[in-house]
Amino acid sequence: MKEPKVKWVKSWRDFPNPDKTSSQMGFSEAETGDVYAIKGVTSRAKVEHEKYHSIQGHPNKPYKAINHVDNEIKAYVYAFKQTGQPKHLLQVMKALFNDQTREYKTTPRTALLNIRKTFLKYEGRYPETWQEDYSKLVKEYIKVFGKNNKRNK
Repeated sequence: MKEPKVKWVKSWRDFPNPDKTSSQMGFSEAETGDVYAIKGVTSRAKVEHEKYHSIQGHPNKPYKAINHVDNEIKAYVYAFKQTGQPKHLLQVMKALFNDQTREYKTTPRTALLNIRKTFLKYEGRYPETWQEDYSKLVKEYIKVFGKNNKRNK
């Protein structure tokens, strides 16, 4: 497939996505393969991340939570390979955790395990700092839900 065309817009409001939010820095349109980015705001790594989604033809919301996590981590691995960025993924991991528990109705434990499985799958293709970020996520998880995770049983 050809390289997706990047269209620079002034604001997230200009994305052709009906579900757009102010937290979005980029958007890939599945039908046209175009990537939308906010001029002066979207990082090069985020543009590459969205290009990967466009090239792969990923749906906006996969059917299973594990597929959602896998698609996102793969796109960040691709972006890291292209640009050497992002160095840290803690905020992305938190967002993936929240997406799984809210949109896919998984338990917090399953959400954390899905992230772990995906990281093991791509081990060696990302920087050590991502592993450190995962460790921080686990510590926060234990702090909120407890070590035995009794809230979800």
